[in-house]
Amino acid sequence: MRFLLFSVLLLFSWMKHFGQTCAVNGSINTISTICTGQSITLSVPSLTYSCYSVSSLPSNLQTGLVSYYPFCFNPQDQAISGNNHFYSIGGATLTTDRFGNYGFAYDLDGKVTFMDAPSSGFSLGNSARTIAFWFYDRGSLNTGPDSIASSLLSYGFTNPNQLFQILHMANSVPGSVNLNFSGSGIISNTVKAGFNSWQFMAFSLDALSNYTIYINGSTAGTGTLNINTSVGNLRIGRSLGNPPYYFNGKIDDVYIYNRDLSQSEILQLYTINMSTPIYSWSTGATTGSISVSPTIATIY
Repeated sequence: MRFLLFSVLLLFSWMKHFGQTCAVNGSINTISTICTGQSITLSVPSLTYSCYSVSSLPSNLQTGLVSYYPFCFNPQDQAISGNNHFYSIGGATLTTDRFGNYGFAYDLDGKVTFMDAPSSGFSLGNSARTIAFWFYDRGSLNTGPDSIASSLLSYGFTNPNQLFQILHMANSVPGSVNLNFSGSGIISNTVKAGFNSWQFMAFSLDALSNYTIYINGSTAGTGTLNINTSVGNLRIGRSLGNPPYYFNGKIDDVYIYNRDLSQSEILQLYTINMSTPIYSWSTGATTGSISVSPTIATIY
């Protein structure tokens, strides 16, 4: 997750300028001069998003959070569960996130790259869980015998019914894919998501084996799922079994919970991850730019 981190200090130093009282503003990228009776438009320069600790999440979204990977220049698990997971990046490379910031997401080439991490503390058997993340599918599957699908995320073991896996499947409708949740090779449900754009996907399974799939905060599928997930690595971009089902795209902000999040919590998580800049000027304005006509030294 990102939050907006910037500071705007616009202090006008007043001086005599060709017989007039004028102010020189040197706190933004260029030097501006404004004289009494004149106006100037002030704009926030290019914005920078920064990562923050999971402790800044609302308290309800911290509950049951086993692993959180914001991928901020490294694959470190930021959850406060004490598991201290760390992804082995397996050739994956840093790339731009959905806000256009380099270094805040990982790129997988659909050929040989993937990411691995321990799954200690994850929900096993058929116990409740929630998996949520942002992904960007380039719309081109890998080639070869495994070209029918791409593995986004999986953990467990490849013995019958002991693997939890989220796949992208080929679809006859251009510009869409199917998300498939499989155990022991059985597809339990199919929902659609788009190509070549960032999507937020979440899967929630409750203690009664009822699951819900969400795309961009909205319910996209429901049903029941009986699995027996075992201990095994958490993997992104390649199946834990064969065929490898390499994923061609980007991944970001991976959340692993040991409980089922409610629909309102999923929407809350999606909305937080769609953070927009918050502006606060001394005039009370909340827009990205303001027009002012200062008559004294002023901090905006």
